[in-house]
Amino acid sequence: MVIDKLPHTEGDWEVVQKPTLIKTGLKVKKCTICGEVLEEKVIPANTTLLYIIISSGVAVLVIIALGIITYKRKH
Repeated sequence: MVIDKLPHTEGDWEVVQKPTLIKTGLKVKKCTICGEVLEEKVIPANTTLLYIIISSGVAVLVIIALGIITYKRKH
C-alpha cells in the first residue's frame, strides 16, 4: 500500500538570524505541518546606519580639527 505525501502548508516568514551593521541576516518560510524549510531569503546588512555613523564621526573630527586650527592661530 502506497500513501501519497500531503502537500506542504506554507507558513509565515520567520527571522532566523537578524542582520547587523556588517553581516547579513536570514529568514525562512517553513511548512506548518512538518517544519521543512520551503524557502530562504537573505536579509541585507544595515549598512546605511553604518555609513551614517561613519559620516557623523568624520564630521565631528573635521569640526574638532578646524577648532584646533582656529585656536592655534589666535594664540
